[in-house]
Amino acid sequence: MEHRLTHEEIQAILEGRALLVDVRSDAEVAEHTCRAAMHWDVQEMVEGRFPSVDKSMPVFVFCRSGNRSATAQTLLLGNGFTDVHNIGGVHSVPDELC
Repeated sequence: MEHRLTHEEIQAILEGRALLVDVRSDAEVAEHTCRAAMHWDVQEMVEGRFPSVDKSMPVFVFCRSGNRSATAQTLLLGNGFTDVHNIGGVHSVPDELC
């Protein structure tokens, strides 16, 4: 199920207290991403490579349509991240974060 960002969560992302993560490919990110987003390619997570960040920090993942972000959510939760939400596709990211 996709998570809709609250005003408080948007503020946390803008203030660096939460992470917005684009899990699409390098090519897709080169075309367009959101300015507030970090890029962690889901394929790297599938291969067992995860970013070095505080695993207790809230993480909000998105991709093109929501499928890869669902995979990323599962992989992150399975590798010690404790607060991960799938917000779906890039179209679901609020304008103030793009």
